Amino acid sequence: MLPGSAKGVVSENVREARNKGLSERDAVLTSMKQSKKTAKRDMMPSPSKGEEYPYGLKVHLEHDDLHKLRINKLPKAGAMHTFTAHAKVTRAEESSSVDGGKKRSMTLQIQKMRMHEPSEDTRDSNGDPE
Repeated sequence: MLPGSAKGVVSENVREARNKGLSERDAVLTSMKQSKKTAKRDMMPSPSKGEEYPYGLKVHLEHDDLHKLRINKLPKAGAMHTFTAHAKVTRAEESSSVDGGKKRSMTLQIQKMRMHEPSEDTRDSNGDPE
């Protein structure tokens, strides 16, 4: 159950999504920011300083990709953009260890995506930049 203030943010996001021709599912975004504990545990051999999100969540768009998405003018670094993607699950895995711990993972291959126009409001429900 969402707290009262979060419900208002969600309903506002749903309204905005509908106005843009998107589904309700596209209106609710989940922060994928790593906890400090997870970031430390999952450090790569040469981590970049200050990385708050897992490396595997980065999407790199090359020249031809930008052309397909009709992005002719590059945004400034730090600009916030929303995109919708359809991805194929290319791997789904579950494992268990002798101590009873279970881990699940899956790999997604983005096959279709759409960039949305930048929004004036790029802040999350706490007022922080997303």
